[in-house]
Formats: sequence, structure tokens, C-alpha cells
Amino acid sequence: MSINIPYDVRLTNLSKKYDQNVAVDHINLDIKPGTYCCLLGPSGCGKSSTLRMIAGHEEVSSGEIYIQAQNVTHIPPSKRNTAMMFQEYALFPHKTVLDNVAFGLKMRGMRKKQRHQEAEAMLDKMGLADYLTRYPAQLSGGQRQRVALARALVTKPAVLLLDEPLSALDRFVRLQMRGELKRIQQELGLTFIHVTHSQEEALALADLIVVMNEGHIEQVGSAQNVYNQAATPFVASFIGDHNILHGRVIAQDAGLLTLVSTSGTQQQQYQLHGQAEVGSSVSFMIRADHIVWQPEESDTTESSRSNRFEGRVTVVEFAGFLVRIFVTDDETGQSILAYVPHKQFATKPIHHNQVITLHWQITDAVQLYQ
Repeated sequence: MSINIPYDVRLTNLSKKYDQNVAVDHINLDIKPGTYCCLLGPSGCGKSSTLRMIAGHEEVSSGEIYIQAQNVTHIPPSKRNTAMMFQEYALFPHKTVLDNVAFGLKMRGMRKKQRHQEAEAMLDKMGLADYLTRYPAQLSGGQRQRVALARALVTKPAVLLLDEPLSALDRFVRLQMRGELKRIQQELGLTFIHVTHSQEEALALADLIVVMNEGHIEQVGSAQNVYNQAATPFVASFIGDHNILHGRVIAQDAGLLTLVSTSGTQQQQYQLHGQAEVGSSVSFMIRADHIVWQPEESDTTESSRSNRFEGRVTVVEFAGFLVRIFVTDDETGQSILAYVPHKQFATKPIHHNQVITLHWQITDAVQLYQ
């Protein structure tokens, strides 16, 4: 009788210490079968230590790791039914592409004819059927990465672990490989756990993003959820393109908060939907692409007028289809990033030191929690 297991990977109160330094601090996480999961965060946040503990390459200080309901916390890597794909490819330079991919099957005792058949089939999935007899030095970076992926997948692991696999590639090849990774993951229906510090990479690939900071999990959710509904100031600032503002609650009416800025003598007033007591301090975020600059005040709606920010333009950056501008309130030092469509900018340019007013809708402001 088969049992439907609701997760491929479960981490329970998982911790890792190096001497007195805590790299991972009692994290809990369930990853459902067939999920592309990205562990995202800055250097030193604990994401790579977490991946290495799942792989069995780091000892667990405390807590437990389950893979498809089996407690693998203290069993060797070879018994965990996982495979690892490294940033450095780690291919054997003296072996052909075919023998590199078949190597893991050889270590499992599979006969040469069968392991070559399975390796050829996997290389065909990677679009490398014409490169079987070549050596790694005869391949491009993207091709070597595909060989490394084929070698990891040919052993039919339950979970594929990827440690910054795209960071050594140039931007164009990275984009190609992102599409390849997602295609293969969906085609095979496997669970991928991918460590990255790139917000763009995580947003493009992940069904589930786990944002980590200082050994803790800050937020878990879909790419859309994490980007649109950041839970904490750290997540909002790390994901990028988000502005964080602060205020003191002066009124609360049916979940509509009215705030005044907590710095400067000329206080700005903001409104957003949320929950907080009058007198308490609240932080909220507003995405750069939700902030609007209208040359004429009459063009703004009543809803957007309730949230406004006036300041001096300190940065103007051309970015192709849009222009990034930073607007700074000189009294408080607060800066806001906004995107202006290039078509609008071409019609009505914005100049350094120009004083402008930015607006956003009440519904686009998201309350943050510590």
C-alpha cells in the first residue's frame, strides 16, 4: 500500500554551529514533491550550510532532516537519494562527456552497456547527443553546465541540490540555462533545491522562495507573494526595487491606517491598509513600479493624492524601456526610487535637482512586520 507523502524534504528545528558561530538557527521547512525551491539570501545567511546539511556534506548540530519520510540526518550522502550540482561543474577532464555522465552509475555497479544507454538518453534530453566523445575542455561553459546537470540527474535522485550553479556563466548563457533548468525540472517532476544570492534568478525559477537572513528564515512563499507582499523590512530591502517608509499611526478606521512620518519638522502623511494601534510605529513598503510621477497635479486621482512624497531628484539613470529616478527629502534624508516609463520621460524629461512630487495608491502600500 503506497503512502502519499506531503513533502520531499522536511527540515525540523535544523541548526548548524561552527564553534560558537551559529550559521543556521532552528529552521523549519517543508518542500512539497515536484517543487522548484530557491534558498535566497546574502552571503553568510546560512543558505549554503542548509544545502550541505541536506546533502550530508555538513554534520547537523541539532534538528532533523527527512527526505521522502526517511530520517537521513545521520546517514551518509550516498544513502540519501540526492544528487548535487556544483558551481565549478567538477567534471573529470580526462573522461569524455559520456563517461562523465555515466560515472555515478558506474559507482553503483551498473554494467557498461546499460550505463552508457542511460547516460546517452539523459544527454539527449540536454541537447548534447552530438558531444558524447568530446572532453570538458572542448565545451563551452554552458555545455559543461549541461553535462554536470545530466550527470546529477542520470542517477534518478529524489531531490536535486544546486549550489549557485549559474554564477560562473555570463548573462546570456545564464538566461539560457535558467530556462533549461526549469524545463528539465518540470519535465521530470523532480524537487530542485537551488541556492542563490540573485533575486532575479530566484524570481525567475522558483515555485517556492525561502528568504534567509543571519541563519533564520525571514519569509517563505511563491515568487509573486515574496515580491508583492514582503513580510519584513529585510525581505523588502533585499528583494530590491522596494522602498521602505516609516510612520506613527494617528488614526485607524476599519483597517485603514493613517500615519505621519517620524522624522523631519514638516511631517508627511500616508495611508495604507493594515492593523496597528494608534500611537504605534509602522513600517511599510511601496514598489518602485507602483510609484507615479505626473507632470501635472491635475492628472492624479484622489486615491493617489493621499500618498505623496515631495523631494529633489538626486539620481537619473537610463535603463532602456524605463528611467530610474531617486527623489530625496533633504530635511529627513529619506530617498525613494521610482520608475518613469521612457516614453513619458522623453516627452517630459526630469532633471537633476528638480523638485517633484511622487504619488502612489493606498492599496499599493504593504505593511511590514519585524
